Amino acid sequence: MTDSRFHFHFQPLCRSDPMLVLESSLYVLERNPSETIQLFLFENVPADLVNSYLKQHAPNLQSTYLELMLSMNDTGINPNLQNELVCTIVLC
Repeated sequence: MTDSRFHFHFQPLCRSDPMLVLESSLYVLERNPSETIQLFLFENVPADLVNSYLKQHAPNLQSTYLELMLSMNDTGINPNLQNELVCTIVLC
């Protein structure tokens, strides 16, 4: 499945079944991380689920995701996710 086909097919599922999207995204995440992270951010996949998934399956992308989320959100992000971001930066 090409990246664009992944996005096309999974966009509607982001709200209804975000776990399915996350579980099915690993292949595309490894090949095109920036597009996959954009899908997570712009299609409102719950941030705590994305963070946990990235922490387990793509830890090198976790801080990228959290930084992008923080930069896009004027009101800030969940304090727990802010702590996760600090931990990813300190432990790198």
